[in-house]
Amino acid sequence: MTVDLLVLSVSGDLDTCTAPLLQHNLSQALPAVTVLDLSRLEFLGVAGLQVLEAAATNAVAERRRIGLVTGSDSVRRIMRLFDLHLRVPVYPLLGDALRELT
Repeated sequence: MTVDLLVLSVSGDLDTCTAPLLQHNLSQALPAVTVLDLSRLEFLGVAGLQVLEAAATNAVAERRRIGLVTGSDSVRRIMRLFDLHLRVPVYPLLGDALRELT
């Protein structure tokens, strides 16, 4: 079985300077499953968090699946503070996300 899948990797900082680029990529026609690999993300700012929340909301509205990958305690802490982990699944490893979502 093949799955329509997109994996986007984000590294460095996801903040007011870089969030618009991710938003642009996520505003395109997306496949049935999108995985955002944040495993190399060093900083998640509010602007980045807003982009991730919008992506999760859009995925639900469009009946698509989305997952986030991060092993960073600081990134997971921000997600928990804003309850993002309650709206979109967060996985510690890319392989976990791919196995679960596809």
